[in-house]
Amino acid sequence: NLKNPDVQLYRFLECLGIETNSQYAALYELKKSTENDLHLSAKENEQRSKDEDVTRTHLWISQSNHVDNYKVQVPDEIVKKARFEQDVALYDSPLDQAKYFAIPLEVGDEYLGTIFLKDPKQESLNVLIPALKTIASLVSSALSHRIMHSEISMISNRDTLTELKNRNSLLSDMNTLGVTDNIGVIYLNVNGLKQINSKLGMKTGDTIL
Repeated sequence: NLKNPDVQLYRFLECLGIETNSQYAALYELKKSTENDLHLSAKENEQRSKDEDVTRTHLWISQSNHVDNYKVQVPDEIVKKARFEQDVALYDSPLDQAKYFAIPLEVGDEYLGTIFLKDPKQESLNVLIPALKTIASLVSSALSHRIMHSEISMISNRDTLTELKNRNSLLSDMNTLGVTDNIGVIYLNVNGLKQINSKLGMKTGDTIL
């Protein structure tokens, strides 16, 4: 289903990998914190934002590269370097003696992630480079769409503060249960929450929750 943003992203990786004769093409996506930590200063929260994880979310592997998915990892040093430089670049990795071509993905000034092509053919890259800006824009748009879809799903099915499943999600899950499935219920209560909110403020109450 090409309307599915995950399918679109995989197809982009597949096309890039094939056109550049790469061993594999991998998308590393920035996983953001949902909100600032109330216990940290603005400067500390800014640094925390910079330290957020970049995680591999999509992968295409060439048929000639017989390797298991779980063994395919761009070296951490290369991932971090590409995360902070956020520029189209070819990196040499002494760890596995490979070359990694990085394509940053952005919407406006917001960094979303990076595509890595392992050991692409230089002549194929030379043909691709003039169209890189357009390609990066298309992939960034698909990735932004997927992130938006995930956020809408999160808002619809989870409590925004605790990220626990809400009533909507509970009812949906119950419809998938069989008559023989066992169900357990845990009920939690925070004593004195009203007084905490009154005396220490809502932010403190939210932190406790």
